[in-house]
Amino acid sequence: IGEQWAREMGVPVSQFVPDWNNIDVDGACVKTNNYGKTYNAKAGFMRNQAMADYAEACIAIDNGTPGTEDMIDRATKAGLKMFIFSPACNNDGEEFLFHL
Repeated sequence: IGEQWAREMGVPVSQFVPDWNNIDVDGACVKTNNYGKTYNAKAGFMRNQAMADYAEACIAIDNGTPGTEDMIDRATKAGLKMFIFSPACNNDGEEFLFHL
């Protein structure tokens, strides 16, 4: 959704795809999935750091997953402008709470 919005608004888009297959990168945590394939279990977190290093702001939907929590933490430490939506209900029955 964010990418679609950016393209419609003429905002440049950069994609950051985690490199799950690169088990030789420094700091990799090599695990094996249920199909016997080895992968870098830290690839998502490494990607998050690359995004925090690149970005000026962080817009996150905080659903409590480890990856999102990690991104919010890294973005906060990087001093990025923060826009966080939390899936919670307030007294008005709104679906998301917005935090700056």
